[in-house]
Amino acid sequence: MNRRKELTLAYQQSTRPMGVFRLTNTINSKILIGGTPNLDAAKNRYEFVLKMGSCDIKELQQDWNEYGEEAFIFETLEQIKPVDDLKHDYKKEIEALEQKWLDELEPYGDKGYNKLRTHR
Repeated sequence: MNRRKELTLAYQQSTRPMGVFRLTNTINSKILIGGTPNLDAAKNRYEFVLKMGSCDIKELQQDWNEYGEEAFIFETLEQIKPVDDLKHDYKKEIEALEQKWLDELEPYGDKGYNKLRTHR
């Protein structure tokens, strides 16, 4: 196997940091809570779409435009530890963890950018 294939395989088998993040507006204290199988990618995605002006969360985009990038902090609230079971359902674990943080922090309305879900 050539080196490139080895590196590709190693990357595919590596685990990325999974869990729940919070994006905080330091000016008005509003937050966005999200769960993801790749925390680094989520941070990069939000930074990219916000910089491009194409975030689908309109209020978040408006605040980003008004206050600027430096007014926002991205942080990991809780990270999921990988397990050896290849069949482990990380999606369900991420969803449950995200719901725990949504219930605890209630980032809706004046407190945040999340939309209240009517079903679980």
